[in-house]
Amino acid sequence: MLPVSLTVSILAVLVAAVTLLVIVRTPKKLLLQSQATDQWAFYQAKIYVCTKCKAWSTCWCTISPVGQRKKRDTAGEYKKKLERYESDKDNISEKAKDLEKERDVVRPPR
Repeated sequence: MLPVSLTVSILAVLVAAVTLLVIVRTPKKLLLQSQATDQWAFYQAKIYVCTKCKAWSTCWCTISPVGQRKKRDTAGEYKKKLERYESDKDNISEKAKDLEKERDVVRPPR
């Protein structure tokens, strides 16, 4: 059992060392591209949520059997969420564009 545990321990240390070397040597341009891609995915998710809020707001106002006041309150909540998501969406796209600009400026390692 001792030889097996020593071998596993040595392999774990080697894998950790290789991982650190890969992280240190990863070009900044690749990391910036990955961050920009993540931001664009987040942006697309916000667009999806905005579309969903618009649909629910419209649906709730037209077919809800609840009282008029409740309809207005619920529709107002969806509209507030929609405004917040719209502003978030703009901030996210700006951040993604900034990351892409920074990526384009970075020189590849030699």
